Amino acid sequence: WLERFGFDDIEERLYHAGATDYSGYERIEPQLVVVDEGKGLYLHRKREVTLEGLDRYNPTTLVETASKRVLWDYAAHTSFTYPWARRHLSAKVEGGTTLVLLKRSGRVLARHDTPV
Repeated sequence: WLERFGFDDIEERLYHAGATDYSGYERIEPQLVVVDEGKGLYLHRKREVTLEGLDRYNPTTLVETASKRVLWDYAAHTSFTYPWARRHLSAKVEGGTTLVLLKRSGRVLARHDTPV
């Protein structure tokens, strides 16, 4: 995979590529009332919820704050292109170096140093 596609934007292309079904979130989103948008706090049916993600239009998770019950989760509603990568690998980018590691052991599988 790395020989074919390279290391640029590896986390996005390897771990997040896929098709997400937002229909469940789309039913909830219009009902969200802002409490503190900067902190991701909203009211949904008179209960405080916490939204994680870039903003309310790009959610990662939506959780009832008190009970911690997950109302919507990006990963659970996405059919990932490379599910094996999400399960078994992680990427670490530090400065100009990108590492691909095994999650279980932390062993480095691949290393790429970006020329300066």
